[in-house]
Amino acid sequence: MSLKLRCLYSFFLLSFVLFYLFFIGNYVKIPLLGGIHSDMRVNTDGLGVVIADNVELSPSSNFENGYNVYITENYPIKSLYIKGKDVFVSLSDKLFYLGDYDGYFSKKYNDFSNNITGKGFFKFFQIKFLSIFYNSMIFLFIFFVLFWLTFLKSPPKFGILFILILSLILRLPDLSVSLWTDETYSLYMAGNSKLPFLSVFMDSGNPPLFFILVRFLEIFFGKSPEILRFFYLFTSVFSNYLIYLILKNETGKKEALFSSFLFSVNIYSIVSSIELRAYSLLIFLSLSLFYYLLKLQKTPTTKNFVIYGILGALILNTHYFGAIILFFNFLYGLFVISKKTSFIYANLISFLFFLPYLLYNGLNGLIDSGFNKFPAPHFKFYFDCFIKYSGGFISAFILFVFSIFALQKRDKIYLYSSLLIFGTFLFSYLFSLIKPICQEYYFILLLPFFIILMSYVFSFKNLYLKIFISILLLASYFSFNPYIPRDRHNFLNFDNIVSFYMNKTNGINSALIVPHSKDMVKIAYNLPNDIEIIQLNSFYSADNLIDAINETKSKEVYFKLEYKFAKEFLFKTSKMFKTSFIRVDNDVIIAKVTKERK
Repeated sequence: MSLKLRCLYSFFLLSFVLFYLFFIGNYVKIPLLGGIHSDMRVNTDGLGVVIADNVELSPSSNFENGYNVYITENYPIKSLYIKGKDVFVSLSDKLFYLGDYDGYFSKKYNDFSNNITGKGFFKFFQIKFLSIFYNSMIFLFIFFVLFWLTFLKSPPKFGILFILILSLILRLPDLSVSLWTDETYSLYMAGNSKLPFLSVFMDSGNPPLFFILVRFLEIFFGKSPEILRFFYLFTSVFSNYLIYLILKNETGKKEALFSSFLFSVNIYSIVSSIELRAYSLLIFLSLSLFYYLLKLQKTPTTKNFVIYGILGALILNTHYFGAIILFFNFLYGLFVISKKTSFIYANLISFLFFLPYLLYNGLNGLIDSGFNKFPAPHFKFYFDCFIKYSGGFISAFILFVFSIFALQKRDKIYLYSSLLIFGTFLFSYLFSLIKPICQEYYFILLLPFFIILMSYVFSFKNLYLKIFISILLLASYFSFNPYIPRDRHNFLNFDNIVSFYMNKTNGINSALIVPHSKDMVKIAYNLPNDIEIIQLNSFYSADNLIDAINETKSKEVYFKLEYKFAKEFLFKTSKMFKTSFIRVDNDVIIAKVTKERK
């Protein structure tokens, strides 16, 4: 294709993208960016009707406690009409409850759209840009064909630089999101530099490396969540570059740019990168280990063995699933690395650095049957995880076929990715028969290897077959049906509730109920000991909340009330307490109870 025609295609593509970003695409479905579950949420009975901007909405797949759930995410609603019984409506910063009302609720918000995209240019760009891929399959087809014709025939010289900048821009808008429970734990308990150093070993479910890094960062930069998240955001951007580097060295620049781009716009990748937890670090270390495993095949020097051993020690001390990665690396390395004795010593060094944590506290979590009571393993759980991280059923099937081809042809980079993915699923299943250790989100360290395996499509020689499979793969990859929610909205968001509680009450004659450690709340916000904080002894339920309220001596009690418990709670307390709902931020609902007989 001539240079003139390539430039014409590129200009058309760029013009379409810019036009879409600024003039089209009002309906944008990007879930859980910034911990936001939805900007409009309606829970109503099965016969309810919800009309937004004269468009009747269909209930989502989220069916809770006999209620239909209607959700729009980042959708600029200007008018809303609802008909039904027992209706709960969340609109921006307001919450409405209609009770047993067989009528309708109608409201207009002329400035509602400002609450969605009025969050700065980066937020606007992030939402609009991602919506191109996650909402418009027709445009996806056009985009891919043009991308193929203009770039992949002769990839641009600075293509990876553009992708890395895009990756950074897509992750920046959500750095300032309020801390949720696990992040608060990372910052104020295990990672708190003012507590004894041995507190980094206190968690039987999480090795200490991440908490140690948080401590050092806090010493130099303070407790700012934005700054601390910024450092871990860069591990996600570096992971992007590692994917590019691995594929460029082993297969070619086309495959490298393709996979790096997919990782940059992947929702799991974006959400994990701005969370003050170990997941983005875990992805980076798993890729680093693979990079040096490939290096050891070509140049098995002492230096490379030492670096591999150090990286192994780091990933073991980051997450238990790091041990699974290292185990399969060990099995793979025994077949492909010439200096097997040196490789064994490198792995032994890794294990020795993990031993202190394992003996001090790690074994407690594995032995204690009451610790981390995860669901018992079943085939459907692992099957669903595989489909979700593949991007959908069609892409999962294609990747499975790719794995078979890779096994037959022994393409080492794709063979390794296939063995690691299926081996990790199998190992975690077998181990969970003894001690359940799996959560859906733990498999995120396999995400880059799912994406690397997708680039196998470039090995097909027939151009039309290549494009056809790519379209099927990407159409499934960008469908949103299989998304694994991080469910931040199901946890207490401390920043919002504690700030609201202290500003409104100053802790005078009032109490706050939290579902986790009350000591963590007091340490995190430097609250006086005379502030009454009640820790919920068990899981959230209407009965447990009522018991906790009755325990308090205070007149006013503040707590989080989930939608699915709201009706039951109101019914059981209708003659006991005066209850009012307060909406705080986009993903936190708190309730206030006045302990007076109505």
